[in-house]
Amino acid sequence: MAMHRSSSVPYPACFDAYLRYALQTGFAYFSGTNAASPTVALLARLSQDVSLDDALAQLESNGEVEFGPMDFRDTRMPFQPRFLTLRVPLALLDASLWSLWDLLFCWVTLSMPVGSRPGLIGTRSIDPDRPKSQSDTLLAVIDDGCPFAHQRLRVAGTIKSRVFAIWDQDTPKSPSTLPVKFGKMPPDFKYGIEFRRATSVDSTGQVLGIDDWIAAHATPAGNVDEEGCYAQAGFNSLWAGRSHGAHVLDLFAGSMPPSSGFSYDPGHPPSFKPAADVASQSDVV
Repeated sequence: MAMHRSSSVPYPACFDAYLRYALQTGFAYFSGTNAASPTVALLARLSQDVSLDDALAQLESNGEVEFGPMDFRDTRMPFQPRFLTLRVPLALLDASLWSLWDLLFCWVTLSMPVGSRPGLIGTRSIDPDRPKSQSDTLLAVIDDGCPFAHQRLRVAGTIKSRVFAIWDQDTPKSPSTLPVKFGKMPPDFKYGIEFRRATSVDSTGQVLGIDDWIAAHATPAGNVDEEGCYAQAGFNSLWAGRSHGAHVLDLFAGSMPPSSGFSYDPGHPPSFKPAADVASQSDVV
């Protein structure tokens, strides 16, 4: 049942990334598709000028096809189904028929029932030395740019950060060594740089934590040189003083409520009173 990409024929434009990955790997990582039942369940959208009857006739002329419910309707053509579910033999996904798929469909993806085979997917051991947050709530954000030294992401009245850890996946990137090492490559994933809030020690010596890094950029007046703090650590996405991730973090977990900037209630104008919700006091990764 192994089916691999032909080096001379490109994948159909209508095949999405999941289907291409399945074909590239010969469906090795997908359950529900095996030699005893060599069929694949798909969800497809018809090309604009192709009728449902034409698509069924051309597909069935190349192999036995099972068609499922067709309940998805294009609002511009309410009486003509444009989406369909189908189960096709693997042979119908052969490279020799890829041009037919592009003719009939503008989008095709894997449908149910298809599951992963975890036993075939490599696993990684988690770093046993990675510290655990003691916060009652830990918030995780996946975005670009984490201003860990910003006042709204610090513990009230201090220069200590509420950011418990950062996994910076910008590449190429290496830990800063000026004036001391700050951040290290995660020993389990070996990709990107991990910054932890607490200072630690590894085989190469001391690894400065986020709090100590911020303290090293504190001014005599007790403020924090944020620009220098981020620049020296190589956080390039923060150089402009703004980032999508910073905006999301502030709305999601900032110490000031959104009402500090606006209010829809004319009886209660914007307030700069610190937020008291759980998110504004939790650790962030």
